[in-house]
Amino acid sequence: MPGPKSLFGKKKSFVPKKSAPPRRSSSLSSLNRLDESTYSAADLKGHLSGDPEAVLKRTINMRLGESDFVFDREEGTWFLEHSSGGGGGGVSKATAKELTQLRRQNQDLLEENNFLKYKMEVVLDMLVASSADANAQSRELEALRRKS
Repeated sequence: MPGPKSLFGKKKSFVPKKSAPPRRSSSLSSLNRLDESTYSAADLKGHLSGDPEAVLKRTINMRLGESDFVFDREEGTWFLEHSSGGGGGGVSKATAKELTQLRRQNQDLLEENNFLKYKMEVVLDMLVASSADANAQSRELEALRRKS
């Protein structure tokens, strides 16, 4: 029995495609894509070497667009240092602290408001109970007066 044939009678043979040459591994570091004006090797060596405690005390700065941000290690948040564009989209450190304080104050006031609502509900329940007791006592008193 003859082998497999195509529609036109020619025998097909399997020919694998040639694979592309293997890719060279690229560095995961983005430093090789930065220009020399962004960093210098001396700056990098200064930041990566030295006393570990001194390294931890250094500030972390970041520039996004025209805004400069500074990381506050104590609070664990980023703050807008200054904006060279005039229309900064961030929050200054003082404003952020004030905002945090206002949020805490707002939360405290909401909790106090809920507590006062609960107290008012308890007082109203006590008023209803004492009013019902007074009403029942007045009925009993009326019933006793009728009998006498």
